[in-house]
Amino acid sequence: MHIRKILFLFITLCLLVSCLQRQVVTTQEAGEMALLIDSFIHNKKPSSFGGLFSETAFGERIKKASGNNLPPGFTAAINKQIRKNNLGGEIIDNIQQGGSYELVKQYEKNKVQHLIFRLHGEGGLNYHDFELIKQKDKVYIADIFVYTTGENFSKSMADIGLSFEDMPRTVDPNDERPAQNMRDIKLLVSKGDFDKAKKVFEKLPAPLKKQKLFQVLKLQIYSELGEEEYAAALEEFEKLNVDEPNMYLALLDVYYTRKEYNKALNAINKLDTLINTDPFLDYFRGLTYNLQEDEGEARKCFERLYRYKPGFEPGALELIVNYLAAGDFDKAGPVIESYRKNPHFNQDLLNANLEMHPSN
Repeated sequence: MHIRKILFLFITLCLLVSCLQRQVVTTQEAGEMALLIDSFIHNKKPSSFGGLFSETAFGERIKKASGNNLPPGFTAAINKQIRKNNLGGEIIDNIQQGGSYELVKQYEKNKVQHLIFRLHGEGGLNYHDFELIKQKDKVYIADIFVYTTGENFSKSMADIGLSFEDMPRTVDPNDERPAQNMRDIKLLVSKGDFDKAKKVFEKLPAPLKKQKLFQVLKLQIYSELGEEEYAAALEEFEKLNVDEPNMYLALLDVYYTRKEYNKALNAINKLDTLINTDPFLDYFRGLTYNLQEDEGEARKCFERLYRYKPGFEPGALELIVNYLAAGDFDKAGPVIESYRKNPHFNQDLLNANLEMHPSN
């Protein structure tokens, strides 16, 4: 009995010490981290953004996700690329031409602070859920849940590392091929050279191409190569991921291509539930209702979107077109006037739509 009491006391002390050592990120500190992320991205400082990651925490996440079976040096190589500029640079590239990277929400789960940012640009729509950690009185990013892949970034990196085990040649401990391959292909995509990007992609080792990050990249390439090739790529993607949880965003193009608009709406709603919630998704709901030729439901979506984000040009234009098509010129008037006053909006595009729907 005495021994049991000693053991119980020892366990209690260990738990107490563990709790005392764990530093909790406060709501205020999470808000300050959100401001840093926003600043580094919009001021084009990818290396500073990479410096927000905890090498130790993120490295441990990668190792854990792999079951501690990674090739030697792989985790260090990934951390080096992230801290250098890789991830931040990709986000910056995506928002160059009228895109956006915005904080959607800050929340706490299991006493851990999270930040959800929405990425909307040339590469489409994506969300990043940053999990924060505090080490030696400083707040860092421990991991990111990436919505297009439906999994943590550490898991994606671990899977890429494990794929080397299935490759025919020995892995260099400092091998940076996954990151380099991604950069090479994305550079070609940014230049609009999709045929060459496809050739580079198809030369990748088969185990690598099966990983989610590369699957999503393949869709981006094939979407510009013609309907048949894109449809085949979508079918392959669906077969690989249809039973995967949280893949609602990535499967949207599958449903649009097949004109399965009810499934698309369902995916958007499930995505919104997962985020809890983002009013911006009304833009995609509205577009989907347009495809169903349901102008009434589309209008409701575009009106909600306009109240939430009047400075979003595509949303404002969709609302104007909806009003004009319905002959509701009284409602269209104030939105048109606001559109005209915005120096960043494309006035030629507005005029073209006004010519298609004259008010008299």
